[in-house]
Amino acid sequence: MKKNNYTRNLLQIRKNSTRLFFSLIVSIFFFSCDTQDEKPAGCADVEILGYNIEQGSQTGNFGSSLNSLAVPNFTVLAAVTQPVTFQSSGTNNAVFNPMTNEYLLISGEKGILTKVNTATNTSSATAIPLYSNTTLLYRVVNAPVIVGGVLYYGCYDFTNQIFSLVDANFNIIPSSSTPIPQNTLAGYNLQTFTAATDGVNAIYFLLGNRIITYNNSNISTAIVSAAIALPAGGSSGLSFISLEFKQTNILYAIMEDAGVSNSKLYELNVSNPLLISKTPIYSFAFNINSEFYSTVYDDCNKIFYVSTLQGISGYPNGQISKIDVSGTPTLLSTTPTTFVELGLTLKK
Repeated sequence: MKKNNYTRNLLQIRKNSTRLFFSLIVSIFFFSCDTQDEKPAGCADVEILGYNIEQGSQTGNFGSSLNSLAVPNFTVLAAVTQPVTFQSSGTNNAVFNPMTNEYLLISGEKGILTKVNTATNTSSATAIPLYSNTTLLYRVVNAPVIVGGVLYYGCYDFTNQIFSLVDANFNIIPSSSTPIPQNTLAGYNLQTFTAATDGVNAIYFLLGNRIITYNNSNISTAIVSAAIALPAGGSSGLSFISLEFKQTNILYAIMEDAGVSNSKLYELNVSNPLLISKTPIYSFAFNINSEFYSTVYDDCNKIFYVSTLQGISGYPNGQISKIDVSGTPTLLSTTPTTFVELGLTLKK
């Protein structure tokens, strides 16, 4: 009886050991697969589109770069017919429309839209019908932005002091119009306002020292922030320029001071769109020219790019700086450029 029990117990132990062995093999196999699948794929090369602006601000050469933007990696596409007249001020205002394969660049002070079809390498420069700089009406269209797959522009009527949202056909969306008196604004070159979006429903415009927020699910409501307080001790040229989306409720902007050679990168917290809080996160140690600059943020690689003139007055030579903002912001490089690369945007 004891022998039979012993035999049965031994067989059971062997069966259990066999099951455990195969369970272990299967677990190792699936664990290995899961671990491999969970490894980040990494960031693909990000193509950055833009314009080389030449001396006199009258002509430009469209081109592209993969990630670095360092010369000679910014490649001019010679096959693209270039516009003959171009104003370089405010050339942070470009966007890529993946649905049409078009790069769109606004020249706010000239009222010109430049389009480059990156699939066919054809381009055009057309007058924006809303633009006006007459003695009776000064109205600027600027800052293209794509949210929820829809293209919009911003429009500021300086004469009547009204800000509006404009559709892809340059029609003002009446319900979006909101009065913003100029005496409540501070900032250099207000016509060069810029925009950012979360790509889903939120649109942010930076106009001088105010953020105008729209939500495309309720486009009739424009929320105008209180003035973003500027630090004490700056010159009369101190203002916020540029706008890039970092993450939910957090934007990047640059505080530029015409009297001090040290522009700063800020994070703007827009969780309360009526009252924007700000945090300086990086000092550039040079001044960014608010008329000749462009920025772009690669949110996968966590790289913030800024292109501007060398030493502010070094036109036509420029420089591009790369800031790693994945942790404590760190300068990766500052590269001299033959011209000034402006109108930068990601092709994605």
